[in-house]
Amino acid sequence: MDVEIDGLEGELENNVAAHLSIVTEGRRKREKDERPLSEADIRRLHRGAAGEIAAALEPYGYYAATVDATLTPQQGAAGDDGEVTWLARYLIEPGPVTRVRGVEIRLEGMGKERSELLQLIAEADIKPGDVLVHPVYSDLKSALQSEAYALGYLDGTFERSRIEVYPDRLVADVALVFDTGSQFYFGEVSVEQAILSPEFIDRFVEINAGEVFDPRRLTDLQLALSDSDYFNTAEMDIQRDLAEGVRVPVRVNTTPSRPRRYQASLGYGTDTGVRGELGVLWRHINRYGHQFRADIRLSQIQQTLVGQYKVPVGDVRSEYVDFTGDINERDLNDVDATRYSLGSSLNQNRWGGRRRYSLFYEYESWNFGDKPRQDSTLLVPGIEYDRIIGDDLLFTREGYSVSAMLAGAAENLLSDTSFLQGLLTARYVTALGERGRLLLRGDYGATAADDFDSLPPSRRFFTGGARSVRGYGFEELSPVDDEGNLVGGRYLGVVNVEVDYLVYGNFGVAAFVDSGNASNSADIDFKTGAGIGLRYKTPVGMVRVDFAHPFDDPDSSFAFHISFGPDLQ
Repeated sequence: MDVEIDGLEGELENNVAAHLSIVTEGRRKREKDERPLSEADIRRLHRGAAGEIAAALEPYGYYAATVDATLTPQQGAAGDDGEVTWLARYLIEPGPVTRVRGVEIRLEGMGKERSELLQLIAEADIKPGDVLVHPVYSDLKSALQSEAYALGYLDGTFERSRIEVYPDRLVADVALVFDTGSQFYFGEVSVEQAILSPEFIDRFVEINAGEVFDPRRLTDLQLALSDSDYFNTAEMDIQRDLAEGVRVPVRVNTTPSRPRRYQASLGYGTDTGVRGELGVLWRHINRYGHQFRADIRLSQIQQTLVGQYKVPVGDVRSEYVDFTGDINERDLNDVDATRYSLGSSLNQNRWGGRRRYSLFYEYESWNFGDKPRQDSTLLVPGIEYDRIIGDDLLFTREGYSVSAMLAGAAENLLSDTSFLQGLLTARYVTALGERGRLLLRGDYGATAADDFDSLPPSRRFFTGGARSVRGYGFEELSPVDDEGNLVGGRYLGVVNVEVDYLVYGNFGVAAFVDSGNASNSADIDFKTGAGIGLRYKTPVGMVRVDFAHPFDDPDSSFAFHISFGPDLQ
C-alpha cells in the first residue's frame, strides 16, 4: 500500500499525513507485524480520506480545500501473498486562506496586570489580518492557564474562549478572556510519615505558610523526598477544600523505603578488567536520618572495602558529614600497594556546585617492582569543588564541568613528610549540528613535596587508559626509576579532543586525539594517541569502544579500550 500526497509541503503535508487513517493504520500494522490492510479496509479508509484532509487543513486557516482522490492497483505489483498492492493518491488544492478579522484577548481579575501573563499575550501576537492558525490560539490558552496556576491563581477561568469562523467570507473572530481570580498562598505544609522525627523532616520543607502558592516548589519538595532514600513515594495532596480564605494547606503522603538496600554489579573495562561490587545501605538508622553503607569492590587490579556513616546537616536534602574508613589493595603495572584510611568530610552546596572539606589519616605500604617495601603515614586535610552544568547530564549536548582539588600534609603534624598537591579538571561539550558533538577535556596537576620519594603511590600522578590518553595502557604513562619501574610523577597534563556522531538511532562513531603524560618536571613530555571509536547511547550514559594508535610507544601500534558513563563526570 503506497500513499502519495501532492500539492502540500512542510507542516501542512505532515499534519495531513498524521490525520490520514489510511497512512496511520498501515503503519501501525507494519510496526506490529500484522497482516496488511485488506482491499475492503483500503477502500473504506480511502472513502474517508477527503474529510480527514479537510479537518487537517482547517487548523491552519484553510477551509476551502479541494481534494482529487484516486485509488488504483499498481501495474504488475503484488504482495508476498499474491494480493494486489494499491496506490492512493491525493492531489490537494488548499484554496484561499482564512484570516483573523476581530480579536478580543485580555485579562481580568487580580492578576490582570501580571507581566508574565501579558508577555505571553504579546508573544502570541494574534492580530487582525493574520492567517488563522488554531495551534497559536490553543498554545496561548494553555500557556495562560499554566502560568497563572504557577503564579498562585488557582481558580483562573476563561470567561470567553472561542473562534468563530465564517468560511464563506474567509474570516474568523477570535475571543479569549481569562479571569485569573484571586492569588492564593500556602497554608501549612505537612509531611505524613512515621520513620523520622518531625524536627528532621521539617528541614526538607522550605515552604512557609503565607508564601505565594507555587506548585513548582511542591514538585521540588516531592523530588527531594523521593530522592532521599527515606521514602519510596511522596504524593502531594493540595487540600483546596480546606482552604482558609486564600491559604491552601498541603499534605504530603509518603510511603517509607525498605530499611536496607542491597546492590550488586558485574562489569568489564579495559582499564580494570573484570570488576564487581557488593554493597548494602542502611537507609535510616535512627529518627535523625543517619545512614550507613558498606561496599566491597573487586577487580583484577584493585580490591577495596569501604564503610561510611552519613549524618545530614544544613540542607538535609543533599548536605552531610560523613565518617569513612577504607582498605585498598592495588597491584598494577609496577605498583603493589596497600592503603588504610580513616577520616571525615563535610559535603555542601556552594558556589553553584559542590564543596567538600576533608581530613583523612592514611597509612600506606608499597613497593615498586622488586624494590624494598616502603611505608608512610599522612594526616591529609583537603578541599574539593565540583560543578556540572549541562542540558542533559547523561547525554550532554551543551554543557561543561569543572573539578578542583587541593590537599596536603605537614611533617610535624602526624605525617612522615610534607607535601601540597593540586589537581584541576575541566570538560566541555557542544553540539555540532543535530547529531554530532565536540568533546574537550583537560587535566593539570602539580605536587610540591619536601621528599617526593616518601610520597605513597596514591599521592602521585599516573595517566593513560580509556578515560585519559587512549592508545596507552591504564596508568602506564609515568616517570620510571633506575630499574625501569613506573613510579608516578609530580606533574600531570592531559588534553583530549573528540568528535562523535550518531549515525543511526543510538549508534554512533567517534574520532579523537589524546595527549598527555605524568612527569617529574613542569615541562611535561606529552605522549599522543589518536583513533576512532564506536558509540552507543544508553539511558545511563554512553558506551564507548575505542581503537587507538600510540604515536610515542615503539613497543605497541594499537590499543583497544572500553569505557562507559556520562560525558561530564
